[in-house]
Amino acid sequence: SNQKTRTEDTYRQVYTPQQRLELEKEYHYQRFIGSKRKKELSLLLQLTERQIKIWFQNRRAKDRRQAKLHQQQLEAGAAMISGSASSVSGSNAAAAPPQSHGLAIRQRSSGGRDAAS
Repeated sequence: SNQKTRTEDTYRQVYTPQQRLELEKEYHYQRFIGSKRKKELSLLLQLTERQIKIWFQNRRAKDRRQAKLHQQQLEAGAAMISGSASSVSGSNAAAAPPQSHGLAIRQRSSGGRDAAS
């Protein structure tokens, strides 16, 4: 019943939908699996403990990959929004004196030092 598919010179086992479902349920309950629960799942799903350990490692990697992609999409969206906003207010930004913002920060920070001493 355990199918195997050939990938170059190695074989990898294709997990049944039931095995994947149980692994996913366990993962959503707890991202890191303990040795006791790993042994229980091993018996229940007829997989080795090593297969279960590696499945969990791969599943966490998938989460990290998806989170990174999501973050990149958010940043790309924010860049598009700020890019369109700066093109609208571009003439206003050029009219402001370039040092005024830096001066305000320097005045505030020196004021803080005077108050502390």
